[in-house]
Amino acid sequence: LPTGSVIQIQSSASTTKLNTSSSTFADVAGLSISFTNKFSNSKLIFICHNHVYVGTSGSNQWNGVDFRILKDTTEIYTGAPGYGVGHYGASDATDRYMGYQYFSAEHSPSSTSTFTYKVQCATVQGSGANEINESNYGGGGRLIIMEISV
Repeated sequence: LPTGSVIQIQSSASTTKLNTSSSTFADVAGLSISFTNKFSNSKLIFICHNHVYVGTSGSNQWNGVDFRILKDTTEIYTGAPGYGVGHYGASDATDRYMGYQYFSAEHSPSSTSTFTYKVQCATVQGSGANEINESNYGGGGRLIIMEISV
């Protein structure tokens, strides 16, 4: 195949809410794909989005969540360590943030073995109630993996 050709695409969707106020990363339900490269020298392109509601945990502080992608148990992507996506709470502690978080990543597995790729989320600032892919607030999340010839 010519360089840059799409060899295969797989996707998964999440419609199950993840509640988190923990700094420990947890799986985003539904955003896991068992993937086998057709060629060992291919690149994988990951495209992901999640609906994010970041609550507040007090006034005058940053509140945020972050996402990462694991290949089996090895982290291959992390978003913005330290702050993530979120907001700075006002003095009356009533600020909240809601929107879609989009990110993409690239990975070279150098193998044709089957790996499980999954998306996880954690609270990286604050301790408020954060909700990922809450169906009452917006659509769910999606993970897309494309194998690209190099």
